[in-house]
Amino acid sequence: MIGAGGHARVVASTLLAAGHHVSGFYDDDAETWGRYIFDIPVVGPIKELKADDCSHAILGIGSNHIRKSLAEELDLNWITVVHPFAWVHPEAIIGPGTVVLRWCYCATLRPHWCPRHFEYQSQRRTRLLCWGLRSHGHVSSGGRCIRR
Repeated sequence: MIGAGGHARVVASTLLAAGHHVSGFYDDDAETWGRYIFDIPVVGPIKELKADDCSHAILGIGSNHIRKSLAEELDLNWITVVHPFAWVHPEAIIGPGTVVLRWCYCATLRPHWCPRHFEYQSQRRTRLLCWGLRSHGHVSSGGRCIRR
């Protein structure tokens, strides 16, 4: 687990709920080293983590900018995790390093009912992706619906 702050705790709890093992946290804040989160040690700085040291890695950094930078910089095998109380449409494609948190609902851009607007959108007409979720290699979210 990369990061040892609040977002890392949420991601770690998602990993544990999904049945994964978390062996340690890596964070550049020296004050966190030697501490424990969910009885899992904060091992040391991020630069100490090597691909040979772990089977998979995941980012638990809250800042989108830093998270993106680390994902591009680090050569690790990124794991994808979906909380058991989340739902992902069978046709949805979720890339490596994605975390789908509890109570999330991931649909596709195929025709669907918009729970926010209660209207049916067909692919031949307007495509509607609700809640602002947009995916193109990275995922961003906002509190609105996007018409395409």
